Amino acid sequence: MPSGKRDTERKVNAPVNTGPSPDSDERVNNPTEGADESARGSGPLQWGPVREMMPSAYRGDYYRPPPAFRPEMDSVEWLERLEDFLCLSRVPPSDRGMAARYLLSDSVRRELYPAGQTRDDSFEEFRRRLLDAYGPEESTGQQIERFHSLHQREGQTVEQYAQEVAEVGRRAGVTERDLVARFAGGITSKEAYLAIRLQEPATLVRRWHHFPDRPPL
Repeated sequence: MPSGKRDTERKVNAPVNTGPSPDSDERVNNPTEGADESARGSGPLQWGPVREMMPSAYRGDYYRPPPAFRPEMDSVEWLERLEDFLCLSRVPPSDRGMAARYLLSDSVRRELYPAGQTRDDSFEEFRRRLLDAYGPEESTGQQIERFHSLHQREGQTVEQYAQEVAEVGRRAGVTERDLVARFAGGITSKEAYLAIRLQEPATLVRRWHHFPDRPPL
């Protein structure tokens, strides 16, 4: 066969590039997609390695959670990212505290939730513990104001409320008398108030004496 005819057949039968196959991973051939992926790791809160991606009922997408919280991070900014993620991922409010604990580093989780301690699974309790330990410093006046606004929240046990009063009261520098008064005054259930009036203050005072830097009476 003449060479000119063979050259013509090669041109006719040459493969045509029709773009990526629907079954292939487009990100391999798409440099823009790769740039977007690397851009997600920039900024003060880098996404970094994550434990997993959570499916969302919203458009069937997957959203990356913020990185596990570490002490050197900005707790307020991290909480904002976390709340956005929980909202987009349609995590039910009753499960948000548990999901948030999963996104703590191991050392922070052990500090905020010691083994064997009764847990309050609400997200508000999670927020309080995180900000108490790693939030912006409060002035003495702000701490005292927060102490006097304490009350037993819905779903919070008497023991959990007693622990919160003792911890906040210690930082605010209040006396044992103030501690007991705030505890009794913040009980929201009348039945619980009557049941613990003669017993729980003594338990609270014993807890108070575990803190070596407590203020004098």
